[in-house]
Amino acid sequence: AYSELVDFIGRAGMHEQLGTDALEASINGAFAGSNMLDVRTHALFEGTDILLELAAPYLDPEQDLKELGKCSELRDGILAKLVSYALYIKQQAPHNATVDLALERLENATNLALVACGTLQELLGFEPSSRLGTPPIFTEDVSDMFGMVVQGADLIGLLANPRLQVPNGTSDYVADFWNYLSRYPFPGFSDYKDSQLYNFDQNSYVVTHIPYIVTGYQRHQIYVSDAPWLFSYLRENFYAAMENFEHDLLAEFVDNLRQYGCTEENDVQTRDG
Repeated sequence: AYSELVDFIGRAGMHEQLGTDALEASINGAFAGSNMLDVRTHALFEGTDILLELAAPYLDPEQDLKELGKCSELRDGILAKLVSYALYIKQQAPHNATVDLALERLENATNLALVACGTLQELLGFEPSSRLGTPPIFTEDVSDMFGMVVQGADLIGLLANPRLQVPNGTSDYVADFWNYLSRYPFPGFSDYKDSQLYNFDQNSYVVTHIPYIVTGYQRHQIYVSDAPWLFSYLRENFYAAMENFEHDLLAEFVDNLRQYGCTEENDVQTRDG
């Protein structure tokens, strides 16, 4: 499966088309291949190449970083992911002077963007209390929630780098958001009528992205104790996702279980998936 993924990502123009999704897929290979040295080594090598390709504008010595270090680059662009992946590759892969330079340039651009944002509210694009200050109520439109989940994972990546000057209150916001998610009434498959199954599909994509806040897009493991409700959702809805939806959603469930340390050898659902 990994070789097929590599072949797909390696097709002409795919890095540009997939963007950070291509980078994420490669780094996921490094995480999933932690017990397979050849896969892990290759995944880090491929991930390095993709990172440097995507980060090329930041590496151009003629490029003024002030033009790239804008608040919108963090809030709406790929800068947060690039700087986080660059740090991970530096820490995990053999020393590479070009990666060192890329990380330095990305950190400088990120700090300029953080200064441009100024406050947590500007970085987020909304007032935190306006979304987290009231008891969570489920809505069928999951776009805002999905965006907040992805953003939460990016914020953790920024917080993990001591050289980045994140706004005051960022860590507290992520903790409050994690607590908010634990109280959010995500419906399970049995709560939907046949005519509403599309909503279960979309809702589950939100849920299966929540672990990324802890795992950094599968770079680290999550534990059941981190969010018992989340693990229960995966267990209770796994076979519904497998039997009623496309392979993409099932793959999300399997990836989540793998992040908990489940394997084909020690877990029936992971093996069935």
